[in-house]
This record gives sequence, C-alpha cells and structure tokens, in this order.
Amino acid sequence: MKTICFTGHRPIKLHGYIREPYLPLVEKLTAWIIELHENNCAPTKFISGGAQGIDQLAFWAVSHAKKIYPEIINTVYVPFKDQERRWRTNGPFSQEDYHLMLSKADEVVYLQPELTDYGQIKKALFERNHRMVNDSDYVIGVYHGEDFRTAPNGGTAECLKYAIQQNKKITLIDPFTLQLSPVLPVKEAQITIPEFQGQYRFLSNFWNCPVTYNNITFLNAEAAYQAQKCPDRMLEFVNLSAFEAKKLSHKVALVSSWDNIKTQIMADIVYQKFLQNPELRDKLLATNDAYLVEGNNWKDTYWGICNGVGENWLGRILMIVRHALKQ
Repeated sequence: MKTICFTGHRPIKLHGYIREPYLPLVEKLTAWIIELHENNCAPTKFISGGAQGIDQLAFWAVSHAKKIYPEIINTVYVPFKDQERRWRTNGPFSQEDYHLMLSKADEVVYLQPELTDYGQIKKALFERNHRMVNDSDYVIGVYHGEDFRTAPNGGTAECLKYAIQQNKKITLIDPFTLQLSPVLPVKEAQITIPEFQGQYRFLSNFWNCPVTYNNITFLNAEAAYQAQKCPDRMLEFVNLSAFEAKKLSHKVALVSSWDNIKTQIMADIVYQKFLQNPELRDKLLATNDAYLVEGNNWKDTYWGICNGVGENWLGRILMIVRHALKQ
C-alpha cells in the first residue's frame, strides 16, 4: 500500500470562508488523486489533518475519487479531540462540515485528548503534521508564497521542511494557479548559486541565445516570454533585446488570465531555451545539484528573491528543467 498525505494553508491564506472559489482546486486535486491511484499497483491510502482549509478540501477530493475507486482509503489524523469547538456552527469549514467529514472517513486517528492550553495545542498541530509525514511515502503540499525552505515556520512550511529532512517525495500545487511543481531532493552541503551573474549569467532570461517558441524565433528567452503577453503584437518582439522586450511589454494589453498562465509559459520557454541550445544545456547540467536562486535587488519576489524574501519561481523552474534534462 502506498500512503500519501496532504499539508496546506488555512482559509485566511486562501479564499476565506466562501465555498465556490475552492471548487477548481478540489476538481484539480480529485483528478490528480485518481491519477496517483491509477499509477499505484496497490490500494492507496490518503491522510489529511482535519483542519480548516486545505486539510478538509483534500479530504473531500479523496472522497470524490473514492466514487470511482472505492478501494482508496481516506484517513483523517486529528491532532486532539474537540479541535473544532471554537469553529462556527455551519457553513464552509464549520463544525457541521467537520462532523460530516469524520462520519465519512474510513479511518479517524486521534493523536491527543482534548487540549485547552495554547502551547499544547500548537505543539499538537506540529506533532500531527510530523506523524502524517512519518506514516507516508509521499507528501502533497498545497502551498502559495515564498520558497518554503526560507519561509518562517508556519504550519505548512514547517511540515514541508520536515518532509525534506525525512527524505520524502514532495510535490507542490499552487492553490491559485493550480500548477504542480515537484520539490527536488536537497543534499547535505548543497551548493547555492545565489544570483545569475558572472559565470552563471547564462541562467538569466536576458542571456542572448535564439529561442523558438510557438514557431517564432526570438533573440532571447525574455523576448519570447514577454511576447506571449499580447499575441496580436508578438512579431514586434522578434528582433528585440531582452531589455527592449521588457520595456515594450509594459505598453501592451495583457492576454486574459495572464497571471494564471504565466508560470507555465515561463517553464515551457526556459525548457526550450536549454533544449535548443546544447552548449547552455551542458552548462546547466554542470551546476549538478546546486540550489538555484534568482537573487536580485529590483524587488522581484515572484520570479526571484530580494532581501531574503521571494518565491523564486525562475530558480525553481530551472531546477525542474535541469532534472528533466538529466533523464
């Protein structure tokens, strides 16, 4: 039997206490759970933590998957009895939802008796997370924000850090964009490349090299990426430097839902950059298992990290591409 657990944010970091905005995420999780189960040769057990937010959404996604594969085991690890006593009576993530969840679970594991002391409660929540990780082969983190490795130790970030320490396989899903990204194993004494300058300038999208994307060839990955913001004006970016392309991108009307598709587009373009340029591919592979960080001083905390804060999506994409090119 393969066991998979979930960790993720509370409603305050998501869509709050309104049910409808969560439906696409539950649908995505359900499809993924079905795929994971189909790829497994034995029955699959899924563990969620019972808390408000992702824990409960994951449970219901597993419940939907069980309608197709009844042999799936849906388990809840409750950190302490009566954890729901201060929740609202009804509505999303309410006591009513919680009791319905427990009634439909295949297994409910209570880890602690009823607790009232805040310090004990906080400790019990961390211990619940660690128990789920210890009892699982694979961890799914529903996570949005700066790289959890450098984030403060909130519940989700701490759980993911613990999973890395335990050498667990981890995949993240962004609850807003619904994009999946594997977390590659971190080795002891791993080298960090903190910025894409000097000998590592080739990692930057501003590096001059031809990149063909959607049958159009650009002078660099930055131009290829910026051109996707406005398909009607895409050809205007073909002969632009990276700086010129970024400047022009501020003058075009963005394609609808850009924020939801930009990370996947970036990943596709970065992959093509290294696939189409063998000398750059070899240089990327030569970074071995170094942790890649798009360190910057221009306050880009989405694609990179500035002053220790940021999601480092470009660095993460480069590491994913490197891993794919090794195969």
